[in-house]
Amino acid sequence: MKLIFSTLIVLFSSTLSAQVKIELKNNTGQRIVSLMIGNTFVGTIEKDATKTIITPKIVCDSGKPILNLSGIVGGRNYKKKNNPICGTFLKTVTKAEYKRDIVLVPIGNGENILVAKEN
Repeated sequence: MKLIFSTLIVLFSSTLSAQVKIELKNNTGQRIVSLMIGNTFVGTIEKDATKTIITPKIVCDSGKPILNLSGIVGGRNYKKKNNPICGTFLKTVTKAEYKRDIVLVPIGNGENILVAKEN
């Protein structure tokens, strides 16, 4: 009984301390308004500013966090793209730190997408 109780305490303690910290730097050259990561509202990040968010978990693909960004940059609304993801290398991470630069990446025809790339 003591072993079960001790195990539960350890598991509960590690769950409480688990967190994912994501540091985002706005390198778009403009202010980002209504920034969202997936379904999580982040808010506004000024030009060249950094904002840190903390979440209990994040899904990663091959060790890289999946950050489906959307927001308004320069008056233009950028919506997250639903990229097909292979489930083979998906993993939920509960303890990690990531630093990412938010940039606009050209995709052709004068269009851009909002992405978070490793800095």
